Amino acid sequence: MVDVYLPGCPPKPEAVIDALTKLHKKISREIVEDRTLSQKRNRCFTTSHKLYVRRSTHTGTYEQELLYQSPSTLDISSSTF
Repeated sequence: MVDVYLPGCPPKPEAVIDALTKLHKKISREIVEDRTLSQKRNRCFTTSHKLYVRRSTHTGTYEQELLYQSPSTLDISSSTF
């Protein structure tokens, strides 16, 4: 498969730069097209979800887990570890 034709043997520097510019533009277009297609394909609208609102356990210290902790793990002192 040929993406860009590069004339000459050996090609002139101007021809190499022109071919690289054309290839760059082609790749950029393909990336935009792929992004557009994937955004259209992967969209899913639903109202049935399994998200729960919970009270924040963030205390400002990073030694504790920021997500939900069961009461049994909160009772264990840090000196145990």
